[in-house]
Amino acid sequence: MKFAIRPASNDDIEELIQLSLLAWAPVFISFEQVLGSKIYSLLYPDWQKQQSEVVKHFCKDDEKTIVWVAELEGIIAGFIAYTLNIEDKSGEVELLAVHPEYQNRGIGTQLNKFVLAKMKENGIKLAVVGTGGDTGHAPARTTYEKAGYTPCLWFVIIKLCNSRYPSGTHTFDGNSDQCMSQFLCINNVGF
Repeated sequence: MKFAIRPASNDDIEELIQLSLLAWAPVFISFEQVLGSKIYSLLYPDWQKQQSEVVKHFCKDDEKTIVWVAELEGIIAGFIAYTLNIEDKSGEVELLAVHPEYQNRGIGTQLNKFVLAKMKENGIKLAVVGTGGDTGHAPARTTYEKAGYTPCLWFVIIKLCNSRYPSGTHTFDGNSDQCMSQFLCINNVGF
């Protein structure tokens, strides 16, 4: 499959949001299965709105994020967003999404390889991406490993707290950043 990789523009943002919602729907279904409805509803009361805001943040509002799109015959088939930390020579993939109609065609892997080459050009020695250990993230894990990342286990334990728990127990304040449940941290040090 022949596709072009080009920088994202502000004109792409709405299309990237819609693509992300389609691509990430199975992930949020899996999150609910893993977390259970009670915790899931606290963390993701409106996942589509939250995901839209995340995409907008990384693809438009965060000046440090670099975004590339994979385009096939004028249609955006996928995108990748990443950041660089030149001081410590590290980079992080923040977002990757491939439209469901174009998944399993190597687009995600090629976007990752493209970004890894860009990181290397900038003197980056360590690339990191966080992804889930749940079934909804299985395709992403495969994509990252095909691009050369090495899995390393990293997880966060979540506990739903309420008045039944002893005082001093940490309570969840509704910030979704507190729960990246059962995530698998993947890195690539082999530039």
